[in-house]
Amino acid sequence: MGELGHWVMRKNSSRRQFEDWIFITSPQSISPFQFDPEHNFLLQIRGKKTVHVFDQFDRAILSEKYLEKYYTEGSANAKLDYTEEMQKKAMTFDINPGEGVFVPLTAPHWVKVEDNVSISLSVTFYCDEADRKARLYRFNSRLRRLGMTPTPYRASAFRDATKEAVIATYLKTRQLLGRAPTQTTDRY
Repeated sequence: MGELGHWVMRKNSSRRQFEDWIFITSPQSISPFQFDPEHNFLLQIRGKKTVHVFDQFDRAILSEKYLEKYYTEGSANAKLDYTEEMQKKAMTFDINPGEGVFVPLTAPHWVKVEDNVSISLSVTFYCDEADRKARLYRFNSRLRRLGMTPTPYRASAFRDATKEAVIATYLKTRQLLGRAPTQTTDRY
């Protein structure tokens, strides 16, 4: 897995936090439409699954406001809506034992187990890009609450870099003033 993680994160990531999950699921089970804030390799061990993965950059499926709410309030307060109309945009993978699928950072997806018990291994990993994405969506949410219309994440490298500089300056100023970091103030 280290080689696969290196391949995905090779661009500019120094952070490598892997987590493994084993899923044992009943026949005909469905995992609801969702996304994960990390990269994911889903590897099938027993049974068969059908995995439907959607483009994480398609804002008709995953809006900027939804992402801001997710990163600010958490998944419990940000339900991702699914409609049958979206399904035609899915990339569908039937995975059997010994096969797998890569689900990129924040790519919406849903999974259906076929007629047998399914056992799969999910290897998730975080990288610098996941942290950056979370910080910038939280920052955009704050700007929106101030009545502004923030430039979406990745729409402008310059504006993203400027926002990152503002965040870094804010956090450094808090540190210099001796203000202890808190989850509310320093979750950029």
